[in-house]
Amino acid sequence: MLRFNFCLFYFLFSLTFLAQNNSYLKDGSFDEIMFHQSEVNHQHWENGFWVHYNLKKDAIQRPSSYSKQENVLQFNFRVNSNRVDNNFIATKLTQPLETGKQYKVSFLVSKDKFSGYSLKHLTAFFTTSIPHQNYHKTHQMKNAILEFSLDEVNSEWSSLTMNYTAYGGEQYFHIGSLGQTFNIKESLKYGLMGADATYNQNIYNSVYYIDDVVLELNEKLKLIQLLN
Repeated sequence: MLRFNFCLFYFLFSLTFLAQNNSYLKDGSFDEIMFHQSEVNHQHWENGFWVHYNLKKDAIQRPSSYSKQENVLQFNFRVNSNRVDNNFIATKLTQPLETGKQYKVSFLVSKDKFSGYSLKHLTAFFTTSIPHQNYHKTHQMKNAILEFSLDEVNSEWSSLTMNYTAYGGEQYFHIGSLGQTFNIKESLKYGLMGADATYNQNIYNSVYYIDDVVLELNEKLKLIQLLN
C-alpha cells in the first residue's frame, strides 16, 4: 500500500512537472505580432516571435471572418498544376530538443469553405539554425520533416497530431507548406487549367486556418509504463 501511494504521488508529481516544463513554443496561439522576413533581426528570434518567410506579407494574415479575440492565422497559398508555392512561418524554441527523445506536435486546422483547391498536407519541420533560402534541400532537412495529411480536413476545425524523434540540437520550428506538389485529385473538381489561370493572376486559390500549435515532450506514456 505504501509503495502504491508513493508511486501515485510520484506519477502525479511527474505529470505536474512535465506540464510546467513541456512548452517548447513561446507563442503557440499566435498572440504576438509576426514579422516579415525583411524585418527579421536577432532580437525577434530570441523573443520567440513568429517570423514569416514568404515574400508577400498578405500570404499569412489575420482572417476577417474571426473575431479579434481569436488569434487564428490564415495561410493563403498559390497553387498551380505543378506545385504549391512555399509559405511558412518559423519561431525559435524555448529550449533545444534532446537527442533520441520523442516530441509531440499538434495543431488545429480548417479549410476555408470558399477555397478553390486543397493541399495534400501541411508541413512542420525543425532546424538547428536559422534557415537560409535553400536549407530545405539538404539531407538533414528532409529527415526533420513531418507531413500532416489534410485529406479529412474541411471547414470545421480538425486536430492533427504527429510524433517527432529528435536528432538533437534542433532550435527552430517551422509550419506551413514546403516543397509541395499539386494535389492531383483536384483536377477532377476544377481542372488543371483553372489552377494555372488563378495562379497566373496572383490569386490565392487555397486558404487554410491554423491555431493552437503545441510542441511538447512525449513522456507521459513512458511514465505510465514505468509505474506499471
